[in-house]
Amino acid sequence: ALDAEAQSAPTASNYSLMGRIADRLENAHQAPGVVEFLRARYGSPNIVARVSADFIESNSERAVDDTRPVSEVILGTQQRGTARTVGTITVRPTANAQRAELIATLRGTSTGANVGTRSLGRNTLVINSTSDSTLEARKRLFLTPSGIESCPTTTEACTRSTILSICAPRLLSRLVTKQVYKSKPEAEAIAASRLERRTSDSFDEQFADAVAENRASMQDEVRSPLQRLDAAPRQWRSWTTNQAMMLEALQANGEQLGAPSAHPELDATADIAMALHQTGINNLAEAVFGGKRVTDRQVAEWVEVGSGDLPRELRIAQDNRWAIVFAPYQPITVEFGDGTLTARLRGTSFERAEETLNELIEISATYAVVRTEQGVRLTRQGDVEVTFPGREQLNIERRGIRTFMQEKFQALFPEERETEGIRFPGRFADRAPLKLAQFELQGGWLSLSWQQTEPLAADETEGEVALSTN
Repeated sequence: ALDAEAQSAPTASNYSLMGRIADRLENAHQAPGVVEFLRARYGSPNIVARVSADFIESNSERAVDDTRPVSEVILGTQQRGTARTVGTITVRPTANAQRAELIATLRGTSTGANVGTRSLGRNTLVINSTSDSTLEARKRLFLTPSGIESCPTTTEACTRSTILSICAPRLLSRLVTKQVYKSKPEAEAIAASRLERRTSDSFDEQFADAVAENRASMQDEVRSPLQRLDAAPRQWRSWTTNQAMMLEALQANGEQLGAPSAHPELDATADIAMALHQTGINNLAEAVFGGKRVTDRQVAEWVEVGSGDLPRELRIAQDNRWAIVFAPYQPITVEFGDGTLTARLRGTSFERAEETLNELIEISATYAVVRTEQGVRLTRQGDVEVTFPGREQLNIERRGIRTFMQEKFQALFPEERETEGIRFPGRFADRAPLKLAQFELQGGWLSLSWQQTEPLAADETEGEVALSTN
């Protein structure tokens, strides 16, 4: 009966109750058929994302322009000079059904001007030359739950040299010149091989820092906090095609369920597309906020950071401080209807000044969602509702709390809110922003997609990178 109700009315309450039932039956080794049924029926990934190959490539593009001194010995001749490497680094996915794989590629040229010297008895042979090399370095990168993993770089280079002059003793000039030109192909092969090694070593060194930083960040900022909260995804998978990188996760712990159905089809024409089932958000919120005490100051800080502004109603009043203790189950939930979004908060204790009320309280707001030219407009349907489940009649104390909380949460859930495009943070701030192309709510799913608003100009993509080649 509960399963049928969840199918017809997929509320957060139904999902939460069925998840706890499945967990308790499983721990008690009872009704394995029921447990298996619930895990299978509500076990689909609830977070899915797609990032196009063209988007990854265009936003990862970096120019390389690096000049370095050169000092090496080739076939007994000491070569000194400079080498300038110019090229472009890009990252693009490649087909891998087992895990997401990206190829970082440096394509470029290296030009050099060298003076070669070699002892000829009491005399010195001097060779002035230039070199032109083409090179391509490739590094395989893999996306894993622990962060990025990488393989050693492989580089292919081809060098062609031009001899400008040969200075040798007159008696040996013809013989030496003949030997120099005869050994030229071998010298070019050696120079190309050494350029390959230097380029690979430099590419590996550059990526080693980035990979180490990424893995440390994933461990410290994502995996460890989620594991402490028992909120690590039950399933996580990534894969790539030549057209896109795909990610999917089942955000649920042992007491929680996933989506009851496969995700809606993602927009294959978008730069970024994703589908979120309400269980993904609700399960994570339960792990993070369940049973936690949140003060007025924390709420004010979150609102100010998120919106850049703090409404008057949420400013701290030292003589009227307040706090709420979230319920252990379903503390913060969302429900995605057909074109509507309902947000609900549940607390088991409310504090105001010196008074405390230990009773279940629910605060909710429902929004109608409409697409706009720039994003979406959310319009609240009616007032913010503050209720005490199970109580039809409220005494003076509870009516006062309801009025107080409505005032606070009317500001947290404003009558209307509009979203615009997404801008990149940090060193990607000069990238063209992402414009919302899709925002659909249906059957518990939120489908989103974005397009980059304009082609990237050349001067926006050319952040120069130094590449060591000595």
